[in-house]
Amino acid sequence: MSCNQGGDIKDDAGETPLHLACIGGDAQLVTALLSSGATVDARATGPKSLRMTPLTWCAYGGHDDAVEVLLTEGKADPNLVVDDEQGNQLTALDIALRVGDNLGGRHVRTRALLEHAGGKTAAEMS
Repeated sequence: MSCNQGGDIKDDAGETPLHLACIGGDAQLVTALLSSGATVDARATGPKSLRMTPLTWCAYGGHDDAVEVLLTEGKADPNLVVDDEQGNQLTALDIALRVGDNLGGRHVRTRALLEHAGGKTAAEMS
């Protein structure tokens, strides 16, 4: 474990407690961590981390309630770009679209929340 400049503890994969709460989709824990000063747009820094943010992890999991908390309470940036395993650039909306398509159209509310917050695909931003 180590601390970054913002004081967020990072594990060996470079993820903060907020990343882990988002991976699990725990909206109440996300709220508590944000209230405690967690960095909403923290990037994972591990060698295989793909520079994921808490929001991109929530989008990946389709954790609608946690996505909403990050966007409304945490003011997460929906347009931060992360990487995929092939080195392509993605936003949270790209991830929600890709995963939702792979899961038979799920992630509809996640996509709507991201779009309402001004989320774009990486292609729309370039």
